[in-house]
Amino acid sequence: MDEAYVVLLAFVLWTVMWIFVMLVLRMKVAIPGKVKITEFTHTGAEISPLMQRVSRVHANCLENLPIFASVVFVAAQTGTLDIINGLVWVYFGARVLQSLIHASSVSKAFIMPRAMCFWVQVGLTIYWSIQILLTIT
Repeated sequence: MDEAYVVLLAFVLWTVMWIFVMLVLRMKVAIPGKVKITEFTHTGAEISPLMQRVSRVHANCLENLPIFASVVFVAAQTGTLDIINGLVWVYFGARVLQSLIHASSVSKAFIMPRAMCFWVQVGLTIYWSIQILLTIT
Protein backbone atom coordinates (compact mmCIF):
# COMPACT_ATOMS: atom_id res chain seq x y z
CA MET A 1 0.00 0.00 0.00
CA ASP A 2 1.23 3.48 -0.80
CA GLU A 3 2.46 5.47 2.18
CA ALA A 4 0.10 8.30 1.28
CA TYR A 5 -2.90 6.06 1.98
CA VAL A 6 -1.47 4.97 5.32
CA VAL A 7 -0.81 8.57 6.34
CA LEU A 8 -4.27 9.63 5.18
CA LEU A 9 -5.81 7.02 7.47
CA ALA A 10 -3.43 8.01 10.27
CA PHE A 11 -4.55 11.62 9.84
CA VAL A 12 -8.19 10.52 10.05
CA LEU A 13 -7.47 8.57 13.25
CA TRP A 14 -5.53 11.52 14.69
CA THR A 15 -8.54 13.77 14.06
CA VAL A 16 -10.96 11.26 15.60
CA MET A 17 -8.68 10.90 18.62
CA TRP A 18 -9.19 14.61 19.37
CA ILE A 19 -12.96 14.02 19.31
CA PHE A 20 -12.41 11.36 21.96
CA VAL A 21 -10.30 13.77 24.06
CA MET A 22 -13.07 16.38 23.83
CA LEU A 23 -15.67 13.81 24.87
CA VAL A 24 -13.63 12.77 27.90
CA LEU A 25 -13.10 16.39 28.97
CA ARG A 26 -16.80 17.12 28.55
CA MET A 27 -17.84 13.99 30.46
CA LYS A 28 -15.57 15.01 33.35
CA VAL A 29 -17.67 18.13 33.88
CA ALA A 30 -21.06 16.88 32.66
CA ILE A 31 -21.33 13.73 34.78
CA PRO A 32 -20.81 15.50 38.12
CA GLY A 33 -23.12 18.30 36.89
CA LYS A 34 -20.50 21.09 36.84
CA VAL A 35 -21.64 22.06 33.35
CA LYS A 36 -24.99 21.19 31.78
CA ILE A 37 -24.85 19.46 28.42
CA THR A 38 -26.92 22.28 26.94
CA GLU A 39 -24.18 24.76 27.94
CA PHE A 40 -21.44 23.18 25.81
CA THR A 41 -20.10 25.38 23.03
CA HIS A 42 -17.82 24.59 20.11
CA THR A 43 -15.01 26.62 21.70
CA GLY A 44 -14.88 24.70 24.97
CA ALA A 45 -14.65 27.98 26.90
CA GLU A 46 -17.22 26.80 29.45
CA ILE A 47 -14.97 23.93 30.53
CA SER A 48 -11.34 25.02 30.72
CA PRO A 49 -8.45 26.60 28.83
CA LEU A 50 -7.30 23.06 27.98
CA MET A 51 -10.66 22.31 26.42
CA GLN A 52 -10.42 25.52 24.39
CA ARG A 53 -7.04 24.42 23.06
CA VAL A 54 -8.25 20.89 22.34
CA SER A 55 -11.24 22.31 20.45
CA ARG A 56 -8.88 24.41 18.32
CA VAL A 57 -6.60 21.43 17.68
CA HIS A 58 -9.58 19.40 16.51
CA ALA A 59 -10.76 22.27 14.31
CA ASN A 60 -7.26 22.62 12.83
CA CYS A 61 -7.26 18.93 11.96
CA LEU A 62 -10.71 19.23 10.38
CA GLU A 63 -9.57 22.25 8.37
CA ASN A 64 -6.46 20.54 7.01
CA LEU A 65 -7.61 16.95 6.53
CA PRO A 66 -9.72 17.68 3.40
CA ILE A 67 -6.83 19.53 1.78
CA PHE A 68 -4.43 16.67 2.42
CA ALA A 69 -7.04 14.11 1.33
CA SER A 70 -7.61 16.07 -1.88
CA VAL A 71 -3.91 16.01 -2.74
CA VAL A 72 -3.77 12.25 -2.05
CA PHE A 73 -6.90 11.72 -4.15
CA VAL A 74 -5.60 13.68 -7.12
CA ALA A 75 -2.21 11.97 -6.90
CA ALA A 76 -3.90 8.56 -6.76
CA GLN A 77 -6.18 9.35 -9.70
CA THR A 78 -3.31 10.65 -11.84
CA GLY A 79 -0.78 7.97 -10.97
CA THR A 80 1.54 10.42 -9.23
CA LEU A 81 1.50 9.09 -5.66
CA ASP A 82 5.27 8.66 -5.89
CA ILE A 83 5.53 12.46 -5.75
CA ILE A 84 4.04 12.58 -2.26
CA ASN A 85 4.95 9.18 -0.82
CA GLY A 86 8.48 10.22 0.10
CA LEU A 87 7.45 13.09 2.38
CA VAL A 88 4.03 12.13 3.72
CA TRP A 89 5.44 11.08 7.08
CA VAL A 90 7.17 14.46 7.40
CA TYR A 91 3.81 16.10 6.74
CA PHE A 92 2.04 13.93 9.30
CA GLY A 93 4.83 14.42 11.84
CA ALA A 94 4.44 18.17 11.48
CA ARG A 95 0.65 17.82 11.94
CA VAL A 96 1.10 15.74 15.10
CA LEU A 97 3.69 18.14 16.53
CA GLN A 98 1.54 21.15 15.74
CA SER A 99 -1.41 19.52 17.50
CA LEU A 100 0.60 18.57 20.58
CA ILE A 101 2.23 21.99 20.85
CA HIS A 102 -1.14 23.72 20.47
CA ALA A 103 -2.79 21.46 23.06
CA SER A 104 0.07 22.11 25.48
CA SER A 105 0.09 25.89 25.49
CA VAL A 106 -0.69 29.06 23.60
CA SER A 107 2.12 31.04 25.22
CA LYS A 108 4.50 33.11 23.11
CA ALA A 109 7.26 30.51 23.46
CA PHE A 110 5.07 27.97 21.67
CA ILE A 111 3.86 30.17 18.81
CA MET A 112 6.93 29.89 16.57
CA PRO A 113 7.37 26.10 16.85
CA ARG A 114 3.66 25.65 16.15
CA ALA A 115 3.85 28.01 13.18
CA MET A 116 6.88 26.17 11.81
CA CYS A 117 4.97 22.89 11.92
CA PHE A 118 2.10 24.54 10.10
CA TRP A 119 4.36 25.96 7.41
CA VAL A 120 5.95 22.56 6.81
CA GLN A 121 2.46 21.26 6.01
CA VAL A 122 1.58 24.24 3.83
CA GLY A 123 4.91 24.10 2.05
CA LEU A 124 4.59 20.40 1.29
CA THR A 125 1.03 20.84 0.08
CA ILE A 126 2.10 23.60 -2.31
CA TYR A 127 5.16 21.64 -3.47
CA TRP A 128 3.17 18.46 -4.08
CA SER A 129 0.39 20.29 -5.88
CA ILE A 130 2.82 22.03 -8.23
CA GLN A 131 4.74 18.81 -8.89
CA ILE A 132 1.54 16.91 -9.64
CA LEU A 133 0.33 19.69 -11.95
CA LEU A 134 3.64 19.77 -13.80
CA THR A 135 3.56 16.00 -14.21
CA ILE A 136 0.01 15.69 -15.49
CA THR A 137 -0.06 18.68 -17.81
